[in-house]
Amino acid sequence: YLGVHYDPAPIDIALLAPLLNPGHDGLIYLDDWLNHFGLDNSTRHNALGDALATAELLLILKQQALRAGYHSWAEVLLAAQRHQKLGQQQNTALLMF
Repeated sequence: YLGVHYDPAPIDIALLAPLLNPGHDGLIYLDDWLNHFGLDNSTRHNALGDALATAELLLILKQQALRAGYHSWAEVLLAAQRHQKLGQQQNTALLMF
Protein backbone atom coordinates (compact mmCIF):
# COMPACT_ATOMS: atom_id res chain seq x y z
CA TYR A 1 0.00 0.00 0.00
CA LEU A 2 2.73 2.48 0.99
CA GLY A 3 0.24 5.36 1.06
CA VAL A 4 -0.33 5.18 -2.69
CA HIS A 5 -3.91 5.11 -3.88
CA TYR A 6 -4.34 3.40 -7.23
CA ASP A 7 -7.82 3.26 -8.71
CA PRO A 8 -7.60 2.24 -12.37
CA ALA A 9 -10.60 2.55 -14.63
CA PRO A 10 -11.87 -0.87 -15.66
CA ILE A 11 -11.60 -1.83 -19.31
CA ASP A 12 -14.78 -3.66 -20.31
CA ILE A 13 -14.16 -5.71 -23.42
CA ALA A 14 -17.91 -6.26 -23.76
CA LEU A 15 -18.20 -2.51 -24.43
CA LEU A 16 -15.03 -2.07 -26.49
CA ALA A 17 -15.46 -4.92 -28.93
CA PRO A 18 -18.83 -3.79 -30.41
CA LEU A 19 -17.60 -0.19 -30.66
CA LEU A 20 -14.52 -1.21 -32.62
CA ASN A 21 -16.33 -3.85 -34.68
CA PRO A 22 -19.53 -2.26 -35.99
CA GLY A 23 -22.08 -4.68 -37.33
CA HIS A 24 -21.12 -7.39 -34.87
CA ASP A 25 -23.37 -6.31 -31.99
CA GLY A 26 -24.81 -9.84 -31.84
CA LEU A 27 -21.54 -11.10 -30.43
CA ILE A 28 -22.01 -10.89 -26.68
CA TYR A 29 -19.92 -13.41 -24.79
CA LEU A 30 -16.16 -13.84 -24.51
CA ASP A 31 -16.44 -17.08 -26.49
CA ASP A 32 -18.23 -15.21 -29.31
CA TRP A 33 -15.41 -12.69 -29.64
CA LEU A 34 -12.69 -15.31 -29.31
CA ASN A 35 -14.27 -17.29 -32.15
CA HIS A 36 -14.74 -14.15 -34.23
CA PHE A 37 -11.01 -13.40 -34.06
CA GLY A 38 -9.95 -17.04 -34.33
CA LEU A 39 -8.47 -17.14 -30.84
CA ASP A 40 -8.26 -20.48 -29.09
CA ASN A 41 -9.12 -20.92 -25.44
CA SER A 42 -9.08 -24.64 -24.85
CA THR A 43 -8.96 -24.01 -21.10
CA ARG A 44 -12.17 -21.95 -20.95
CA HIS A 45 -13.57 -21.27 -17.48
CA ASN A 46 -10.10 -21.64 -16.03
CA ALA A 47 -8.90 -18.39 -14.44
CA LEU A 48 -5.52 -18.37 -16.15
CA GLY A 49 -6.90 -19.49 -19.52
CA ASP A 50 -9.64 -16.87 -19.47
CA ALA A 51 -7.16 -14.15 -18.41
CA LEU A 52 -4.79 -15.03 -21.25
CA ALA A 53 -7.58 -15.16 -23.82
CA THR A 54 -8.91 -11.81 -22.59
CA ALA A 55 -5.43 -10.29 -22.82
CA GLU A 56 -5.04 -11.54 -26.41
CA LEU A 57 -8.42 -10.09 -27.30
CA LEU A 58 -7.51 -6.79 -25.64
CA LEU A 59 -4.33 -6.58 -27.73
CA ILE A 60 -6.41 -6.97 -30.89
CA LEU A 61 -8.85 -4.31 -29.72
CA LYS A 62 -5.96 -1.98 -28.88
CA GLN A 63 -4.66 -2.24 -32.45
CA GLN A 64 -8.17 -1.62 -33.81
CA ALA A 65 -8.51 1.45 -31.57
CA LEU A 66 -5.21 2.85 -32.82
CA ARG A 67 -6.22 2.26 -36.45
CA ALA A 68 -9.56 3.97 -35.73
CA GLY A 69 -7.72 7.09 -34.57
CA TYR A 70 -8.07 6.85 -30.81
CA HIS A 71 -5.08 8.18 -28.86
CA SER A 72 -5.77 6.97 -25.33
CA TRP A 73 -7.77 4.40 -23.41
CA ALA A 74 -9.74 7.28 -21.90
CA GLU A 75 -10.95 8.25 -25.40
CA VAL A 76 -11.85 4.66 -26.24
CA LEU A 77 -13.68 4.09 -22.95
CA LEU A 78 -15.68 7.30 -23.33
CA ALA A 79 -16.65 6.36 -26.88
CA ALA A 80 -17.61 2.85 -25.74
CA GLN A 81 -19.84 4.26 -23.00
CA ARG A 82 -21.52 6.57 -25.53
CA HIS A 83 -21.94 3.67 -27.94
CA GLN A 84 -23.58 1.58 -25.21
CA LYS A 85 -25.96 4.41 -24.22
CA LEU A 86 -26.92 4.94 -27.86
CA GLY A 87 -27.71 1.24 -28.20
CA GLN A 88 -29.81 1.33 -25.04
CA GLN A 89 -31.71 4.35 -26.34
CA GLN A 90 -32.35 2.64 -29.66
CA ASN A 91 -33.59 -0.50 -27.90
CA THR A 92 -35.91 1.60 -25.75
CA ALA A 93 -37.25 3.38 -28.84
CA LEU A 94 -37.94 0.02 -30.51
CA LEU A 95 -39.80 -1.19 -27.43
CA MET A 96 -41.90 1.98 -27.38
CA PHE A 97 -42.79 1.63 -31.05
